[in-house]
Amino acid sequence: MHKWYVVQVFSGKEKKVKQRLEKSLKQKKMTDFFLDILSPTEHVSEVKNGKTKITERRTFAGYLFVHMDATDETIAIVKGTEEVVGFCGVDTNGTPIPSTDEEMGRVLKDLENKKKKISQKHTFLVDDKVKIIEGPFNGFEGTVKQVHDDKGRITATLTVFGRETAVEMEFKQVEQMTESTQS
Repeated sequence: MHKWYVVQVFSGKEKKVKQRLEKSLKQKKMTDFFLDILSPTEHVSEVKNGKTKITERRTFAGYLFVHMDATDETIAIVKGTEEVVGFCGVDTNGTPIPSTDEEMGRVLKDLENKKKKISQKHTFLVDDKVKIIEGPFNGFEGTVKQVHDDKGRITATLTVFGRETAVEMEFKQVEQMTESTQS
């Protein structure tokens, strides 16, 4: 019976391990024992030097989710794949313990939701200090008063001509200030 198992792999090698495992399964004609091998990712929007860039980020770095029929042979294939650390959760005999339906239901639902949108790499919080890097207020510094993640915008207050002014800007128009960049 096919169940979901969590496999720990070397961090940063998830994609390579998945490819190796799939290749090994084809060579050994064991693909029927595996329904799916997931290396979950999400698309992330990030602003660098005023330019928006979309990248892929692992949501469970260092782990694969394997939907398989656990037999001695399938377990050995997974464990024998280069850069696999082992199964997460094993009994006293060393046999992998499958994930519960509830756990995997949450993971799969989360993955489905993440496919529908692009996450923001930079998360702005109310009271964060920001520097405007694009637009008419370029060079000004301000304080975040509202965050509109769904629109990719923030509202920040700036001091313009001696008065506090609320300005709405896109994430790409501002950068978060760190302790070292605050004047």
